[in-house]
Amino acid sequence: MVAGTFFLASMGTANADVACTLVLKQGAPNPIFQEGDICDEEFAPASTFKIVLALIGFETGLLLSPDEPRVEYDPALNAPYKSWRLSTTPQSWLRYSVVWYSHWITKRLGMEQFQKHVDALDYGNRDLRGTPGKNDGLTRAWLSTSLKITPRQQAKFLMRLVSGDLAISDLAVANTMAATQKFEAQNSLRIFGKTGNAWAIDAAANRMDEQHGWFVGWLQHDGARVVYVHLIVEDGDGAGFASSRARKNVLKNIVGWLSEEDS
Repeated sequence: MVAGTFFLASMGTANADVACTLVLKQGAPNPIFQEGDICDEEFAPASTFKIVLALIGFETGLLLSPDEPRVEYDPALNAPYKSWRLSTTPQSWLRYSVVWYSHWITKRLGMEQFQKHVDALDYGNRDLRGTPGKNDGLTRAWLSTSLKITPRQQAKFLMRLVSGDLAISDLAVANTMAATQKFEAQNSLRIFGKTGNAWAIDAAANRMDEQHGWFVGWLQHDGARVVYVHLIVEDGDGAGFASSRARKNVLKNIVGWLSEEDS
């Protein structure tokens, strides 16, 4: 289940039901599979940014292992989902997309350290200012209007992650990969991934119908690491989360996309 739901400023994409799919193999000069017209448009990363937060958390020692620290839920937060109203570990944080645990990390980092690590990772446009005039970058930069990334940049970042090419320790990478949720696709293929979901908002902060749904991650195939990025933009207030549909698309089609390497 994807619990993270946020209202993001529109990135200017008004097309109905468009998508980008990218599948890259480690060491290959070109994508195994590529489809869609929005692969070079910028979008907020939404909860896919939790992969970055995990890397930073493990690098700085705020996070210790997939199971530690276990942080108790504060009822004063009045979290909207049952899965958020529990004590939370890095692994359950990523599984259930628990927003308050993200804030637990960023508030302990502080903006200076937060910016320093995002700059070092060279993630997207690296803009952590958040909503203009609200000074909320520590809690909403990746959920609001400032931090943006294209699907192609997202794929390249993930390839740097699985290839050990990020400016971060091997231990932080290993712990992040171990904490990331695992899924089973067709042919018993095991993949690792993170969803991210958002709606566009207008200038008055009213929710629009346009919904953005990410599912991104990696897998091992034929002895090599492979990363995938799938983003859908739905022009209409469909039932449920676009990110759930993005995840379903990947789990259904990833085997076929991988077969494109041999065609």
